[in-house]
Amino acid sequence: MIRQLKFVYGSALVCLLLMLGSGQVAAQSAQFASNSLKLLAEGLKVNYGVECKRSEVIRLGMNQVVVESDRFGEVYHIGFRLFARDLMEHSPSPVYRFAERYLLQLYLTKSQDELDTKLKEDKVQLRYYSQQGTAREKLKQTLVVLQREIPFIITTDNSHYTLLWRQEGKSYFMLRFPIQYELLWGMNKIECENKLQQHIQDLKPQAAPETAELPDEATLEKQENGSLRSAGEWYEIEEVNSDTYYQRTEHGLKPVMGPAYPVESTHNLFTIVQGANLQVAVTQKRYGGQKTTFELPLSQLLAFTKAEGCETYVGIEEMDKKQVMGCLVWINRSMGYNHVGFFTLPLKALSSGSRDTLTLELFAYVPTHNLQNMYDERTPGKRTYHLNIITE
Repeated sequence: MIRQLKFVYGSALVCLLLMLGSGQVAAQSAQFASNSLKLLAEGLKVNYGVECKRSEVIRLGMNQVVVESDRFGEVYHIGFRLFARDLMEHSPSPVYRFAERYLLQLYLTKSQDELDTKLKEDKVQLRYYSQQGTAREKLKQTLVVLQREIPFIITTDNSHYTLLWRQEGKSYFMLRFPIQYELLWGMNKIECENKLQQHIQDLKPQAAPETAELPDEATLEKQENGSLRSAGEWYEIEEVNSDTYYQRTEHGLKPVMGPAYPVESTHNLFTIVQGANLQVAVTQKRYGGQKTTFELPLSQLLAFTKAEGCETYVGIEEMDKKQVMGCLVWINRSMGYNHVGFFTLPLKALSSGSRDTLTLELFAYVPTHNLQNMYDERTPGKRTYHLNIITE
C-alpha cells in the first residue's frame, strides 16, 4: 500500500530519524562530513568560485545554494535551498536534504551523458511535465521554480520515495529514488560506520517521561509464569519480536524486571526500561574485517537508535543459570538499513539497581536487502536461529 503524505507549505511529514547536522555530529578532523560533500564543494569552487566553509546561503546565478555546518565547523550539507527550514525542523524527513544535494550534483555535471550515467547508477528517475528544451535546460528551469517553495507531495512504497512538486494545481516535476541510506545521506557504509561511535556518544538523550504509558490490561495475554504479555510485532520469525511484559501489583500494572523472569525482563530491558543503569561493552564489527571497541551506558545506545527512528526487536537464543544470549535488530525503514547486535547479558544484571555490563557484538548500517533470517546451528547440539549478515 502506498502511503501518501501531502505538504502545502506548513503541512507535516511524520517521520522520526536521525538528521545529520542536528547538532549531534561529532567533531572530525576533516572539513566535510563525507567525501561526496568535499567533491561537491570542490566543484563549486572550481566552476563558480564559491567557497563552502561555513553555514551560509550563497547566490549561484538565479539559484540559492545553502551550506550548513555543525557546532564544530564541519560541513554536513550543501544543496539548493528548496525547502523552508522551519518545515524541515518540525517535520523531519530524509527526503529534504537529499533532494537539495542531489539536484545540485546533477546541476554540476559537465554533460548530458554524465548526468544520464549518474541517474542510471543511482537508480534515480526525473520527470518533467511542462518544461521545454534539453534535459539540462529543463533542470535549470525547474530549479528556479522549485526555490519558490511551491507545494509538493511525498509518497513511499517502502522501496522508493517519490517527490512530486505541483504548480497551479498541476504536476510540475517528479524525483523518484530508492530508500537507501548511502544515497540519502551521500555517505558510504565505511563513512557511516566510522562515525557511529561519536554519533552515539555525542547524543544528548531527552529526559524520560516520569510515567510510562501502560497497555490496556484487557489486551494482555497471561503467561505460564504469571506475567502478562503485550504482543508486539515480529521480524521475519516470531522469536525476534517487540513483545513487552507486565505484572499486576496493588498499584496496578508494572513492567516485569528481575532475574526471576529472565526472558521477559530481557525484552523489557531493551524496550520499556531503556537500559536501566547498565553499561554495554560494544565491539563494532566494521567493513573489511575491522573492529572498534567502546563502552558506554546502555541507555545512551538505546537513545541513539530511538533518535534515528529505529524499531527495536529482541530475540532470545540461549539461556542458562548465569546469562542470557540473544540478538537485537534495530530497523530503520525510512533509511533502508538495520543495526544488528548479538548480546550476552548476566542474569544478575536484571536485579534492581544493578550496574553490571552486558557485551554486544554490533553490525551497524546493514542494508535491509543484506539481512536475511534463516535457521541454522549456531551451537553444536542446539537448534536455534541466527541472522545471516552480509556486511560487504
